[in-house]
Amino acid sequence: MLIMAAFHLSLELEEALLVLEKDGVERRGIMVVPLHTGPEGDGTGWKSDWVQTSFETGMALGTASAVVGISQGFIREWGPLIWGLITAISGFLLGFGLCALFQYRLWRRMTPGRHPEAMVIIRCRPEDTNRLRSVLWQHGALSVGNVAEEG
Repeated sequence: MLIMAAFHLSLELEEALLVLEKDGVERRGIMVVPLHTGPEGDGTGWKSDWVQTSFETGMALGTASAVVGISQGFIREWGPLIWGLITAISGFLLGFGLCALFQYRLWRRMTPGRHPEAMVIIRCRPEDTNRLRSVLWQHGALSVGNVAEEG
């Protein structure tokens, strides 16, 4: 059985490795792989994504607002054309702005320093899987998964 866990490079990772060795996992059964971000890992790749997503959201909200504005324009003073344009532009700006704000806040939480920095791979017996997974979770693993080995 293989157990894989993602960690930040920290003391929790070191403690987890020590606990695993004390629990009887052989040192040759543990592999730690440092992860490196690629050229887009510097945080600049988010710009094209948030512009496209924000534009699409703005267009959708602008279209919905225009429909409401046109129908309200039949009973208001300036007529359906003017109210349709006013509400379409307002809806677009509102949708674009809110989506851009949420995308920016999401990007701030996902800064490069917050990505997993190390992957721990452990070879163990199937009956030890739950115990070792709980050790990894207790020591700050970002995610844990396991795979049964074939053969």
